[in-house]
Amino acid sequence: MKKMSVLILGAMVLTIANGCCLLQSNCVACGKENCACDCEPCRMQLDYVKCFDADKLLNDADEKTATSEADAQEVKKAEVNQTVQQAVNATKAESQKVHVKAIPSYVEFVLVANSLRGAADIKEQPEKTITMIFTEKDGQVIVAGCSGVNRYFGNAAITKESNEVKFDKMGSTMMMGPGMEVEKLFLQTLEKVAKYSVVDDKLSFMNANGEILAVFQLKK
Repeated sequence: MKKMSVLILGAMVLTIANGCCLLQSNCVACGKENCACDCEPCRMQLDYVKCFDADKLLNDADEKTATSEADAQEVKKAEVNQTVQQAVNATKAESQKVHVKAIPSYVEFVLVANSLRGAADIKEQPEKTITMIFTEKDGQVIVAGCSGVNRYFGNAAITKESNEVKFDKMGSTMMMGPGMEVEKLFLQTLEKVAKYSVVDDKLSFMNANGEILAVFQLKK
């Protein structure tokens, strides 16, 4: 029975009879052991066509299949991660839409305990509750309230569509009392406010980076 070998010439696969066969210990063409298809008879007969071990061809095919499967799994994993991230972004966007509300006017808000950023580290707290109320006069929004010791007042430029707010032309009375450091912190915080959100009965103020600076609650 003739020995068969798998040969590759360019992109063509040739099977020839009586050629070199690396599946055996001796070359069929020249009789030498492990000639690696580089012997004179092989070159003359096949114009220096190299034989390839059939097992190696099969192993290469298996490796390519395994690589393709691994690549497919990575692609699927990336698609799942992308889907999850899109869901998170959609939820976040929907949550932000809920916050696009106007700040209620002519109602009093009181500062939620320990919500003023940095105030918890101050030992002496004011005796009076910090409050805030918005009113309107001649098309201008006015903000006023108690800052812990004194009464404060000023203007508020509010852009509902983008949840932006800016306090300016702020002033206050000049009384002295316990909690002056917290009061000073509160008035300085108003200068840093850039955005707001209204959720249920809570009014939150944030800086330009979205960090919460203070939270007020509708007075019961």
